[in-house]
Amino acid sequence: MRIPKPSILAVLTVTLALDLRGQDFINGDLEGPPATQLTMLPPNWQAVPDNDPVCVATNNSLGDTPDLTDMNGPSVFTGLYGNPYSGSSFVTGGRSADMVIFQEGIMQQVSGFVPGNTYTIVLHQAVARTYGTFDTTGCWAVYIGNGLAGITAPTTSHVPYNEAPFEWEQRMITFVASSTSHTIKFLPYDDDPELATSTVPTNEGGALTMGIDLVSILPGFHTTSIADAKMPTDRILAPNPVNDDLMIEVLSAYSSGTVRIHSATGVLIHEQGLMRGHQRTTIALAAVQPGIYIVSIVLDGIESRHHVVKE
Repeated sequence: MRIPKPSILAVLTVTLALDLRGQDFINGDLEGPPATQLTMLPPNWQAVPDNDPVCVATNNSLGDTPDLTDMNGPSVFTGLYGNPYSGSSFVTGGRSADMVIFQEGIMQQVSGFVPGNTYTIVLHQAVARTYGTFDTTGCWAVYIGNGLAGITAPTTSHVPYNEAPFEWEQRMITFVASSTSHTIKFLPYDDDPELATSTVPTNEGGALTMGIDLVSILPGFHTTSIADAKMPTDRILAPNPVNDDLMIEVLSAYSSGTVRIHSATGVLIHEQGLMRGHQRTTIALAAVQPGIYIVSIVLDGIESRHHVVKE
């Protein structure tokens, strides 16, 4: 395996960092104050209003109101609570197809894109369920402005509406930037809407409540803090694209580290610890199917995520 010189890679990494500082969600971990009341939102996020072109809500007082959610609320009695995927809070959004349609989504304007370049949005989703919204499967629709970038593969949960924990799954949606700035919207989507009007008992009410947590944009740097952050310049992955072995090199000292590799569908295909003092690690990928993979590197609690193409 031929490894490029670290000095050249370091320059490339610094250049990449300068280009990507603004290219991620602020407060992508959807952290916020304790969820003590309905319609609270995490800082830096807005609700998708019912008059937005991509929102189908028809009740402008209640139908477009997602909720900041944690293990204590905002409404344990109705089941509006649960376990975050990451941090202390997440967001729940409802979707119904009754006489009054609800669709509770969140959005944020993100800058720093290069028009024509391809990006991947990574999110974590769960079927949260609440009183009156008992559907066991659902998705998130992701919009770039008013254009649909994609709908995530469904997640299923049979955990009762008033119980936790429920399971989280990672999903990815790819899009091509057409501007340096885009408003990115997330709206709950029902993968089986016909059940909403069905009389079959197994539909469990038809209406849906979805959870969303820990969203980020690749290539770039992900942070779990509310403030924006800069791409770390102390970690190198090469070669990329990769055929056989992926080399990960760390240019600074650290006490503990972990690397995880996920497929485009969110399947964890590799995980290992990075030993203190070992600045270079090689991971064998020869047996891995070709495609796009997400490499997450956590060093002393600071996580970066990287696109890697396996040929």
